[in-house]
Amino acid sequence: MDTITEHKKYLSSLSSLEIISYYCNVMLRMIENEIKMPIHVEVYRNNEVKPHQNLKTSLRFNVIIAELKIIGNYYSKKLNSTHINNFDFGLKLLLEEFSISQKENLISENQFSEISKLINDYILDEPIKYLKENFLIGTQNIPQYEMLFLLYEYVYQSPIHQHIYSFDGIDIRRSTLGRIEVATMNKYQDHKLNIDNIEKQLLDCITNFNYNVDNIVNIISIQKEIEYRTDLLNKLYFNFEHFLTVIIKTFKLEEGKKITKKQNYLTIILNTLDINQHIDYKEIYNEIKTRCKESSKDFLKLLEPENKQTISLINIFLQIINMRNSLHSNGASNKNVDAFNIGKIHFNKVRAGEQYTSMAMHQIIILVLITTYTIEKIIEKIAKTEKLNNIKVPIIIIDEYLQQIKEITKNNHI
Repeated sequence: MDTITEHKKYLSSLSSLEIISYYCNVMLRMIENEIKMPIHVEVYRNNEVKPHQNLKTSLRFNVIIAELKIIGNYYSKKLNSTHINNFDFGLKLLLEEFSISQKENLISENQFSEISKLINDYILDEPIKYLKENFLIGTQNIPQYEMLFLLYEYVYQSPIHQHIYSFDGIDIRRSTLGRIEVATMNKYQDHKLNIDNIEKQLLDCITNFNYNVDNIVNIISIQKEIEYRTDLLNKLYFNFEHFLTVIIKTFKLEEGKKITKKQNYLTIILNTLDINQHIDYKEIYNEIKTRCKESSKDFLKLLEPENKQTISLINIFLQIINMRNSLHSNGASNKNVDAFNIGKIHFNKVRAGEQYTSMAMHQIIILVLITTYTIEKIIEKIAKTEKLNNIKVPIIIIDEYLQQIKEITKNNHI
């Protein structure tokens, strides 16, 4: 029997807790061999256990934690990683060893899973608890994926998708709604998968990246949430802008007009189609409520109008533009915006140069819902119009981007 087989057989005879202790012990012996002297492990005895913990196991982990501090202290200096605190670096090295052992088939997948669970329960229980309570959780403790689902459902139930229009797949009137549908569906799934695998994520980050555990928790709970949110905002903004640009170009609405900024496109289109930009918000909310039967009732309550409110469709879109443009200056607004409410959702006053404090997921979603409503109004009006700006409304208003993709795909299959 070779050495690897013997080692594997020995490890298979140990419990998960014994394997953790064994690996710590091996790492300590390696340090002793290098420094040519024995190591004294000073253990802080903590007899308090949490409801999910066992006293005997907890006492063993007191020793393991003390050993990891020594291991981390030695190797962080040796490997020039002193920016990571001793215990966190020791834990990282331990997890690296388990990862290597699993890849080399020294420990089984089941053993690795049990070891990970012990570490999660006795070492990382507080960070995991924090992440589960805060990660991707929005206002009033409503999960952000429920907000995303409401936007998805609103678009999925749009009459634009129904047979009364029968828009072609490369028609901008269909593709615009389709992109919102796909973007929200993907983000919804990403959110749920991240939440369901939060323990694995944390262990993976500790193993593969050089940060303190607190920094990793911050990256997961704050930085990743910001990335998701700003990515969604960017995608949806460019989707709306693309739609407006195609409509302007198709019907030559820019001719004879001094258009200095694309943000004026919506105003020109609404005026040309004689669509009133001032809408009773209750009309929009009723449409949301009618379509979104499977969505979060708590989120719907936030959207519910408290009193009569007239919404400017143009101002809502400008708010999305301002938010999106602020991403170029670390979240600072480039213009003054007064405070306002939509339903029970409040948007704070912001002055030029100040940081936006109203760019949370629930605020982005309601703005996008109203802008989607606006796009639908434009589509419906064009569908009832034979000519626009003396140009006949084509059967298909081509989304050139999709057409190019279609042609590339076709050519690649020849």
